[in-house]
Amino acid sequence: MLWTRRSFLAAPAALALEGGSPVRSTPLRARHFGPLYYDESEWGFLREVWQTRSPFRFWNFENKLPDKVATLEREFAAKMGVKYALAVNSGTTALEAALAALEVGPGDEVVLPAWTWHSCFHAVVRHGALPVCAEIDESFNLDPARVEQAISPHTKVMMIVHLQGNPADMDRLLPVARRHGLKVLEDVS
Repeated sequence: MLWTRRSFLAAPAALALEGGSPVRSTPLRARHFGPLYYDESEWGFLREVWQTRSPFRFWNFENKLPDKVATLEREFAAKMGVKYALAVNSGTTALEAALAALEVGPGDEVVLPAWTWHSCFHAVVRHGALPVCAEIDESFNLDPARVEQAISPHTKVMMIVHLQGNPADMDRLLPVARRHGLKVLEDVS
């Protein structure tokens, strides 16, 4: 069932274990959702950042940008080929800043995967917009074949979440966004 703006009003279908139709005929091939792995050089860098008390922009009281943060922003901007990069304290803050930059507000809809981290929904709601869930595929990302069903005349942004390190099928999602004149926001945290 595709969850849309009105589907919560519909009568629920019978669960598969109660005789209803199963959602899938084959099991999902999920990757391991385990911890992140760091090598010793990364642990050393993390220790240094913590010991200098500069993990993000406003951590210190000297009113200067911490060296590690300034270096990260400068190097990341250069790598991306852009003029500026802004390091923030969390993925939630990054999503809220991106939605503000895209001028998302009341009356707008943001299409996003039905299976994602709660911050994706919260960021949309904090801007007064409506999150609209679209189906996912076997990679746990937006299903390119079904995302179009969630798009309406009020849709302004397609939020593509590359969940748990699994890249979404951008080659198939971007043409859909272009066809509907949508802005694309990628969550790669």
